[in-house]
Amino acid sequence: MSKKNKKVRWNFQLFLRNIIILVVLAFLAYSIYSNMTRSETALFQVSYENVALETKHRALVMCNEVIVNSYNTGSFTPLIADGERVKKGQIIGQLQIEADSEDTVADDQTQLSVIDEATLQADVELLYDKLVEALRNNNHILAKSLKNDLDMKLDRLKKLIDANSDSAYLESVQQVDTIGQADAEVGQIIEIPANMAGVVSYYFDGYEQLINYQNRYKIDYDTLFDESIAPATGNMTTISAGGDIFKLVNNIVWYVACEVDVKDIDDFKLNSEVQVKYNGSTIKAVVNDVFQAGSKGIMILEMQQYQEGVHRQRSIEIDLIREQVRGIKVPNSALLMRDGEQGVFTVDINGALLYTPVKVLASDSEFVVVQEGSFQVEGTDGELVRRYSLNHGDKIVIDAAEYKEGDIIDE
Repeated sequence: MSKKNKKVRWNFQLFLRNIIILVVLAFLAYSIYSNMTRSETALFQVSYENVALETKHRALVMCNEVIVNSYNTGSFTPLIADGERVKKGQIIGQLQIEADSEDTVADDQTQLSVIDEATLQADVELLYDKLVEALRNNNHILAKSLKNDLDMKLDRLKKLIDANSDSAYLESVQQVDTIGQADAEVGQIIEIPANMAGVVSYYFDGYEQLINYQNRYKIDYDTLFDESIAPATGNMTTISAGGDIFKLVNNIVWYVACEVDVKDIDDFKLNSEVQVKYNGSTIKAVVNDVFQAGSKGIMILEMQQYQEGVHRQRSIEIDLIREQVRGIKVPNSALLMRDGEQGVFTVDINGALLYTPVKVLASDSEFVVVQEGSFQVEGTDGELVRRYSLNHGDKIVIDAAEYKEGDIIDE
């Protein structure tokens, strides 16, 4: 009886061992099959890509202009048409002196508030106080944004101080040239020569002494970009004492103050070349300066060639073309949306997926080109916040919709 029981126990142990062996073999077979049939995670190593960008902007024309007005009442006869180029000393027209009337000409220069050094200094002090308060409250995100605003404001203040110092002699440059004289006799004809080479213009808008390159850091751009300034022709025949006759516009160098999104200021590099499409023509330009003015970003473009008819313009719209903008190339399928923001999943050093925001610069049917390194966005409190993005060599997953943040990827 005992031998029979011993034999039964031995068969049960053998059966259990065989089951275990079968389970192990089945698991190994499944693992081999799974590894052979499972598709590998598709990764993409991002790299640099140069693209051409074209964007639309509001802008202000800034020319060096000299207004020619009359000391006497008279009748003006033009010898040069509007828009013609003249040499220094060339006769532009004649003024025949007439009897003075009781009418006087009021100063028609538009009274526009300017941003002076004291105003900027007060803004700097206010931002500094806000920055200190944010640091005391351990609000480091707000503090970082305020520091960025403070840096931009300090930059504009420094440029204004430097401009006032380095270009102080420009204050004495005669922007108004008066012809005629107190002892001129009625009927006398005075020839009016050009006191500089340039383009003759009979169009005035009242901003000639305000909107110019020398005042570029003082201009209230927030106000001006909301206006549509269109110069109009003056009275070229009957001139009252003190009245404007024409102006001479420098056609060698002229500038455009271009409105850009304050978040994009870092995208424009000083002395970089761009192309401006305006009035059916493409003009070469150089980025002369970029700064923040109030709520707007301002880019000063130095134009490389004269554009016919620009002497009759002040408020314009331009298309800005940048030929070689370096970004990061990303497949369209790698993009995903999170809280209204586009981003991708990057692979960190441990193989984990990490959400990374991107700013799209250009796109086609297969790829997008995004901002390299970092970009700025407006935070919930209205302050600018810097977002850190892709760099050359980063790895991202192609089919982002199939994954979630934190997934571990086998490379």
